[in-house]
Amino acid sequence: MFNLRRYFLLANAAAILTVTVLLAGLFHWHSMTHVVEMVETDNIVLSRVFTNMTRPRFSAYVTSTNTMDGNVLRTRPETRIIHDTLEQITSGLPIVRVRIFNLDGLIVYSSEPSEMGTDGSHNPGYLEAAREGLPTSVFPYRDSFHTFFDTDQDVVESYIPIRSSDGEIEGILEIYTDVSPMVMDITGGTISLTAGLLLVLGLLYGVLFLIVQHADNILRRQYHGLRRNEEAIRARNQELKIENAERRRAENALLTSEQMLQDRVAELENARGNLETQAEILTQLTDDLLIARDEAQSSDRAKSEFLAAMSHELRTPLNAIIGFSDIIKNEAFGPVGDPKYQTFTSDIHDAGQHLLGLINEILDLSKIESGKDELFEDVIEVPTLAQSVLRLMGPRAEQRGVILALEVSDQLPALRADERKIRQILINLLSNSIKFTDGGGMVSLRISCDDDGGHVFEIVDTGIGISPQDIPKALSRFGQVEGDLNRHYEGTGLGLPLSVALVELHGGVFDIQSELGVGTTVTVRMPIARTVTCMEPLEPEARVAS
Repeated sequence: MFNLRRYFLLANAAAILTVTVLLAGLFHWHSMTHVVEMVETDNIVLSRVFTNMTRPRFSAYVTSTNTMDGNVLRTRPETRIIHDTLEQITSGLPIVRVRIFNLDGLIVYSSEPSEMGTDGSHNPGYLEAAREGLPTSVFPYRDSFHTFFDTDQDVVESYIPIRSSDGEIEGILEIYTDVSPMVMDITGGTISLTAGLLLVLGLLYGVLFLIVQHADNILRRQYHGLRRNEEAIRARNQELKIENAERRRAENALLTSEQMLQDRVAELENARGNLETQAEILTQLTDDLLIARDEAQSSDRAKSEFLAAMSHELRTPLNAIIGFSDIIKNEAFGPVGDPKYQTFTSDIHDAGQHLLGLINEILDLSKIESGKDELFEDVIEVPTLAQSVLRLMGPRAEQRGVILALEVSDQLPALRADERKIRQILINLLSNSIKFTDGGGMVSLRISCDDDGGHVFEIVDTGIGISPQDIPKALSRFGQVEGDLNRHYEGTGLGLPLSVALVELHGGVFDIQSELGVGTTVTVRMPIARTVTCMEPLEPEARVAS
């Protein structure tokens, strides 16, 4: 007879041990992985703090150490600055070793001075961080370190790429972090988990054993009863055959009923699916309506703010025009020949020009939005255009105390575009940069060609900057970052949207990157199709914006 208890004992004992080992191993692996990820995140933040505290001197130091040996590196003043900075930012942290590699794999700094000047390019962590440009961390071994203090520790080894302000990798920061307390906690937790699992599964095993023992006794009694009734069963075999036939007929009827039930269930499933689809459609429609409502409200607010700003911008020059002209009309300072009237006439002229500029911006933006603006294309000498624009913006920059710089090659190819609109784009962007840059700051116009040969215009300033969440609002039509009650700078907020529209009219791409308190970089990229490789005659061509 089948021995149920024997097989139960063997199979369940093996299952309990297997499950316990697997769960304990999984817990230990997951905990260690979490520790490595957490330490890597902390080390990335630490590397950024280090970079911010030592840039730009750090960049010049790392890139100039390719030919230096360890003795020279250890005596460099930058080494002491790096060491003091690291001691400051790692004070109170479980950091046991720090090394810095340059891009050639040379160790230019180590908390263990004897390692400075050695080649670390064979290090797998350095290779992966330098090649991929991504942080990498491992939990390699337990060892003794001599750096800021001596201990025997479990460590996590992290390799963090150090990037310059323009995103290029300058070096690799290697950080060894002591995780011994966390490893001890994880080991203790694993042991406790194993013991708990063994206890719980052992209790479950005992309960199941009692149930199986009871079932085994029942089976044994049933087995002996079956043996006694075997003859009676054979005698009734014929009767069972008849009952079998009747049962088959009942089963057939049951199968027919089951098929009908399945068909009904399928119909109900289809109906439920249709209802769910309709519910999803209704939900999507509701979301779309809410988005449309929010956009309409935002547009209404933007237009209200624009009208409020425009009322101020229009009233100021109009008041000047009316006031000064009234003084001249009434000869308040004597006959018209008085020199003061020349000043008033100049002020009236400036106010009228300002008012005309505002109206032109509104009309230009309206023409672009209506699709009726035209491009009058010609071949443009970009350096000449850039110098002309800087001469025009020079007095405004000098008045604000802002340094205005131009970086452009005389060998730059010509550009096929609408010269008036390209000039307007540069004037709008430079005006914005000068307006939002305090005295002593710098605004640079850089013009070059990208890898594809298309012209690239960059306007870089050290002004007040824009927060990333406010950039879409600054680029929107009628949108301004500051509200009416706290505006510190004059303007209608049409300069950026108009510039974006003019760039897109030329088939170009407009991009803006900014950070509060740091500055703003605006990049305009023209398509390669607008680059003229040789100066060949070109008739002016008018094109209507689509």
